Amino acid sequence: MDLAVEFQQSDRSQWTVTTSFCVKGFPRGVGSAAVARSGRTEWSAAHSARARADDGDVTLLATIFDLDGTLVDSAGTWQEVVGAVTARHGRTPERSSPECVDGMVDAVTRGAFGMMPGAAELVAQAAELGPVGLVSTAPRRYVRAVASASGLRRHVEAIVTGDDVVNAKPAPDPYLLAARKLGLDPAQCLAVEDSRSGIRSAHAAGLTVLAIPGAATARDTEVLALAARVVPDARVAAKEICRLWVNVYALSR
Repeated sequence: MDLAVEFQQSDRSQWTVTTSFCVKGFPRGVGSAAVARSGRTEWSAAHSARARADDGDVTLLATIFDLDGTLVDSAGTWQEVVGAVTARHGRTPERSSPECVDGMVDAVTRGAFGMMPGAAELVAQAAELGPVGLVSTAPRRYVRAVASASGLRRHVEAIVTGDDVVNAKPAPDPYLLAARKLGLDPAQCLAVEDSRSGIRSAHAAGLTVLAIPGAATARDTEVLALAARVVPDARVAAKEICRLWVNVYALSR
């Protein structure tokens, strides 16, 4: 089923944006949408590049993903690594400690954990729509190891890690930096998050949020109210992402 959204230009001529839920072959950067006028299919770059229309509408041009818990199933491995370091030293370390990072990078190399179900397809689909970014509070060396080993790196055009910002999630700084690296206004970006701190961070930065909540986040109705869409897993998110790209102007008001 196709979706249709109408825009009014200053000359009052009408543009209609249609999409067949991420059908390949349409211009990248307009939500896999074809812009048709007078029966002819064409793309108005000037129209699509505008983040906000005169009446406050928003056009999405990029997707920025959280990593741990959203794209990769790493929680159990983090617990094991931190537990092992704690046992050796008698105190709980920061995840950013060299020993923890070494342990996680080794785990990545060994293939100790993998992608969340449907996550690889979700990222690939987002890459068809526009640029993709990655935001994580984890150390840079670990994030880059995961991005390379998982194949995410070929899709990702901007990476922000815990080493890149002073104020981590739930502060807006990581998402603001990611949008800046992509050369876009935060309002032009969709964030995909699983955690309370991540959802708060993306929302505070001005992004539209697609939430795939973990167990704890799923019970926090106050945080989930900040998201434009809440879905149970990456497979469902893949179905929703195109609707958000086309209909975000209505959902984010």
